[in-house]
Amino acid sequence: MHRVTELLFVYGTLRRGSTRGGFAARLEAEAAWLGAARVRGRLYQVHAEYPGLAEPKTESDWITGEMWEFMHPALWAALDEYEGAEYVRVRRPVIMANGEQREAWLYLYASKITTAMAIVAV
Repeated sequence: MHRVTELLFVYGTLRRGSTRGGFAARLEAEAAWLGAARVRGRLYQVHAEYPGLAEPKTESDWITGEMWEFMHPALWAALDEYEGAEYVRVRRPVIMANGEQREAWLYLYASKITTAMAIVAV
C-alpha cells in the first residue's frame, strides 16, 4: 500500500514547544518533525500573539522555521481552521538544514500588510 505523506513548513505558533494557540502540541502528536528549514519570505508582526509570512521583496528575504511530515489528511481541515481566513495555504520550495530542497505547504498571510508592521527577526 502506498502511503501519501504531506510536508508542512511552520514558522510561528505551530513550532515545537509553542504554547500560543495550543495547536503545536497537536501537530507534535500527529506529525513527524523533520528538522529546521528555511523558506524565502518576510515575517511581519501582524498581531501581538503571532507573525504572518509574506512574499519576499528581495533576494535576501529568508525566514527559518521547521518542517513537519504527516499522513492524516484530516489534519489539513483542522490546520486551515486554526489559521483562519487571515492565511492561505500554498506550496513553496523549502530548504532543509542539510541543503536538500523539498516542496511543502505553508501558510501565507492573506490580509494587507502595512509598513507600520514591525518585521519579526527570526
